[in-house]
Amino acid sequence: VGVFGIDVLIWLIGQAVIGICLLESINYLEHYGLRRQRRADGRYEQVRASHSWNSNSVISNVFLFHLQRHSDHHANPHRRYQAL
Repeated sequence: VGVFGIDVLIWLIGQAVIGICLLESINYLEHYGLRRQRRADGRYEQVRASHSWNSNSVISNVFLFHLQRHSDHHANPHRRYQAL
């Protein structure tokens, strides 16, 4: 605050709030409607690609760093980000 002033601090906090809101909105949309059947033993069925939404838009790939390729993350949770 001492170097750049209160205006810069307010600007940075505002950017952080907007970033968090955007990320959480995308997170909600990716998981909206995620439903799996409960098995007889009380556990849920294995996660498959059809259990979450995917998008292959060039614009989304560029601006969201392939974040929309989310169903692969659920189907293969140990796969590295670069392989999604």
